[in-house]
Amino acid sequence: MRIIAGKWKGVHLKAGNFEDFRPITNRIKESLFGILGDQIISTKILDLYAGSGSIGIEALSRGASHCIFIERSHKVADLLLRNLQKINIEPDNYEVVTADVYKSIQTLSKRQAEFNTIFSDPPFRTPIANRLLHALSKTNLLKTDGTLILRHHKTELISDRIYNFESVRVKAFGDSIVRFFRQVL
Repeated sequence: MRIIAGKWKGVHLKAGNFEDFRPITNRIKESLFGILGDQIISTKILDLYAGSGSIGIEALSRGASHCIFIERSHKVADLLLRNLQKINIEPDNYEVVTADVYKSIQTLSKRQAEFNTIFSDPPFRTPIANRLLHALSKTNLLKTDGTLILRHHKTELISDRIYNFESVRVKAFGDSIVRFFRQVL
């Protein structure tokens, strides 16, 4: 797994070998950031179920100003921190939170945090995408013109319009579906 573009292009990140850990492929990552383009520059990112940090680190490499990584597993969060140390990024540009995603969503909402892009890649074995979208819909974490990106298993059915989110783009990659949502006001 490597950083595809930007400041740390070509740097290889550690992926680890943990149960339920499925790092995003370079192909999916390249497509995702190709779609986002320059809208990632100088933005704040929330990376839910961050794993090794591949998505948030790619965003930072491409010019995002700050990323909050949420990862419940302490072992995986340690791997994420090692990946951040490997690129020698300033600590002011990121925060790693080792906690449950839903509790973190509530905490960030209370802090009145706002993000231009929220990326979520929950575990495939448990269909939780609908629950996650419901939890996010009760907050103001996503800026009005922001993008919510959800990777889920192809068997998990997600409506094109769910809660206060509307799907604006869907891409299939093998057993993965990547959906881009905007808020419906």
